[in-house]
Parts: sequence; C-alpha cells; structure tokens
Amino acid sequence: MKIVITCLTALWFCPVILFCQTTDTNRTRIYLIGDTGKKAEISQNYKQFSEYISRDTPSCVLFLGDNIYPKGIRPEGHKHHAQDMRKMAIQLDMLKNHRGQMYMIPGNHDWQMGKMKGLEYVQRQSDVVNQYLRQNMRQYTEGAAHYFKYAGLPGPEKIELDGVMLIMIDTDWWIHKQLLHPVKLIDDSIEKTETLFFQKFDEYLSEAQQKGQKIVVVAHHPLYLTGANSVHLEPLRFLITYTPLKVMGMAGMNRAARGMAPQPNYKRLVKKFEAHLAPYPQVIWVSGHDHDQQLIIKKNITQVICGNGGSIAPVKKREGIEWYNDSTKGFGKIELGTDGKLTLFFYDDYGRTLLQREIGQ
Repeated sequence: MKIVITCLTALWFCPVILFCQTTDTNRTRIYLIGDTGKKAEISQNYKQFSEYISRDTPSCVLFLGDNIYPKGIRPEGHKHHAQDMRKMAIQLDMLKNHRGQMYMIPGNHDWQMGKMKGLEYVQRQSDVVNQYLRQNMRQYTEGAAHYFKYAGLPGPEKIELDGVMLIMIDTDWWIHKQLLHPVKLIDDSIEKTETLFFQKFDEYLSEAQQKGQKIVVVAHHPLYLTGANSVHLEPLRFLITYTPLKVMGMAGMNRAARGMAPQPNYKRLVKKFEAHLAPYPQVIWVSGHDHDQQLIIKKNITQVICGNGGSIAPVKKREGIEWYNDSTKGFGKIELGTDGKLTLFFYDDYGRTLLQREIGQ
C-alpha cells in the first residue's frame, strides 16, 4: 500500500514540477537605464528600477552613460566632489539586491562634457565604480560587474550572455579626440587605434553570427537622433563647425555642440558604423543620450534609446523611419525567450508598461 501511495504521489506532483520548471520562458533579461546622474536624490524611478531588477533575476543591468552630470566626477578637493560621489553611490545602491551582471559605459558628460581633462575624468569614474562594486557588492565578481573595461579607449568589449552577445563601445572617444583634448591611444596613433577597433568589432560581429547569437551593440550615442540632441545649431556653433572659422573649434570652442547629430564628426561616425553593420541582417543598437525612450527601425538596425533615467526632453519625429517615443522618466528591458525571439519593454517610473514589442526579427 505504501508503494502504491508513493507512486500516486509522484504522479500527482510530476506535472506540477514540470509546469513550474517551464513557466519561465526567458533565457536572458537585459535591463536598460541611461543618463541617470542628474540629481543626488533617490527618485521614484530609481526605486522602481531597483525593485524590478531585484525581483527579476538573474538579469543583466546596463547603465548607458552620462552617469554623472554635469561634468563627470570632479577630483577630490573640488567643492562638488562629494555631491558627485553621492550621485554615483545612489545609482550603484540600486543593485544591492540584484543578482546577475552589471556594466556601465561612459557618456559625453562623463568625459568632462568635452573639456580638456575628459580622459582624466573618465578614468576616475572607472576607478570609483569598480572600487565601489568591490567594497559594497560582494555578490559580484569582477567579470560579472564592472565599468567599461577600456576606459579612455573606444573598445570594443565583448560580453556573452545566453544567446546574446553584447558589444560595448565608447562612442564619445571619437567625438572627444581633438587638439588639446587627449584620449588613450594604441602606440600613440589614432589611425592604429581606430583600425584595431574595427578589426575587433568585425571579429565580434562575425563570431556572434556564427554562434547564432543576437547582436546587441551598447553605446552612449544613438546612430539616429530625434531628440534634443538633434536640433540645428545656433549661428555661433554653425560658424565654428561648418565655415573656415572652424579653426576656432580646435581650441575647444565647439565642444558643447559635439554631441549633436548635425556635427560632422558625429555624421562620419554614424556612416562608419552603418558600413560595418550592413552585412548583418538584424542588429540591436542600445543607447542613451537623448532623454526619452525611443524605438527606431532603419535598414537592418533596430535602435533602442533609454536615456530617460534622470531627466526627460521633447523629441521630434523624423520621416522615413519606423519610430516610437515616450517622453517620461523610466527604463527599459530586453528579453530573449526560449523561442529565440527578442521582446522590448519600456516602463515608466511607476513600473507601468508603456511598450511591449517583438524586435530584431
């Protein structure tokens, strides 16, 4: 009788066990938040983001640059250093109950907003973040949570998740490099640094395709800007960007305009990446910079913008592209299901779903 009861009990619970094991249909979750370092306060958006990443584990969290406004982490002794450090601590504290991976890339504000000591500032931010993680986030290993490994260089850095390859890059390296504005170089050569970057970038793209992985490029700057950073330049910036007076820009007078889409350096950068991405049928480009949530589908590139972590700004729709926008504070998530499909979610700062859509097919 005991044997019969045992067998019946096993038969009863087996379907329940199998059902529980198969309810989670996601292989990989990637949370997105950008442009977070606006204020030294725990916002409603931060609370909601922390709650989502804490309960939805394991997952990978990506901070998409402009982590500290207005000019990155200023040095010790500066009157705003303590405030900058608090801004960073508030962001990283969101991870205390998170189990998974975390990576942070720099943005133009982290490069001292294009000023001469930008390289020093981005290196300082890298040191601060990695030290904080080592001291306060003991559940992490260095490989599973760190600042962009090639701080001061363009990258690329490869991170492999289940079914997804992240290729992290620092787009502001190209925008920042200029006379009197040093960046890290390989063998003191801009040309060699760029050549080696794209060789490695192409290698990672090819590797991901061969492995059947989804390709997600992680950058601060979007390829296609429709928000506040896409506006036309006012007369002075136009003169020092497009006319012979651009020699004034060599002294840094056009730094504030260098994150704008009309800026020539930016346009050249976009064309380079479009050319290298063209052979691949579906690429996801994830970024911040514009202070909103956008989904833009153009050619073979699906662009996801989550730059609304700390502030918002209006956008203007561009013709000729498939486009979605929501100008509210919030964050995003990309899920890869066991069926091989990617789904994008946009949330507001109360965790309400604003968009749920299959992408990259």
